[in-house]
Amino acid sequence: MKNPPETLKAGAFPYHDWPEKVPPSQQLVALYLTLPSHRENVHRMVQLLKAGATAKDFMNHPHLGLRKLGNWHKDRAKSFARAAHRGPHSPELEVWPAIAWHLGPCPLMGRQASVHRIDDLQSYTIGFLEWADKGVQAVEKAADKPESGCKVKWQGKYISDRQLIDKLKSLGIVKTELSVRKFRQNNKAKHPNLDALHEAMLQKWGALEAAQAKPFKYLPDFLGDALPVSGIHPVYEWGAPIQGSQSPEIVSAGNTEKSCLGA
Repeated sequence: MKNPPETLKAGAFPYHDWPEKVPPSQQLVALYLTLPSHRENVHRMVQLLKAGATAKDFMNHPHLGLRKLGNWHKDRAKSFARAAHRGPHSPELEVWPAIAWHLGPCPLMGRQASVHRIDDLQSYTIGFLEWADKGVQAVEKAADKPESGCKVKWQGKYISDRQLIDKLKSLGIVKTELSVRKFRQNNKAKHPNLDALHEAMLQKWGALEAAQAKPFKYLPDFLGDALPVSGIHPVYEWGAPIQGSQSPEIVSAGNTEKSCLGA
């Protein structure tokens, strides 16, 4: 194609067309800049939105990517309800056409797809959303099912029961996968969601502090379990035992540092 239409030509993303308070998602911008077919579809969407097209208009549109966008707006309440325990959702996503401006048309037209939270610890929030196919969605949903997948939050990530048992063992806490399943079964009705239930479980077993700590807090340094900074000492504390094996210049430097620190 020697002279492609303007909509197919690569160029800067048309931020000037977007509402000031609803930025496009990172996925939308990346696909616009790299995929001509998606770029054309985005321009089609912009024209429709500027003409006042409703979510229902999108649901009835012949283009599948735009139809999926309209349908997700219709079904968004179900998605929001499933992730309500992750925190409040961006209010912009409650209304049309803000959802359309942020997500753009679905690029996965030949596959079952929906809106995916990039960070499973977040709710449906501006900046943390993208389109994803059914396979990716299945992995995310596994986090909310007691019988499968990754589900216990440990230092900011979701891990499986087997991984949890290994974490507890390293802390000197002896439990089994059966212990975890029984705790869920016996206490599920007492807590509003799995995250709250698991926090209660880890609290009872004495592992909640480790589970909520930043990952590096429980990593040993070169000397053992001390914090990294505690393994660093001034030269006058360790230089004396090995002075005999060093050159006079190094020993002199060590003595000079000691006298300066003593002053």
